Amino acid sequence: MILQNLDVKRAANAWSSLSGAVFVPHTEADYKRIVAVLDRLIDEVGEDENHQLASMMEAKYHQKKLSRRLN
Repeated sequence: MILQNLDVKRAANAWSSLSGAVFVPHTEADYKRIVAVLDRLIDEVGEDENHQLASMMEAKYHQKKLSRRLN
């Protein structure tokens, strides 16, 4: 299992950089932040499935769809 090998200090350092873009939405403002992040990722990644941020873009897309259904 990958989490058994998680380096907590490295994860904490990475999280401080990512927490503004990777979060659980609770409000309409949070949803709008998801859309803004997704728009930036789409501009950067485009259709390049091999881009290092492609999986993050896909995750944000699904998060956007799910959060819209829940609100």
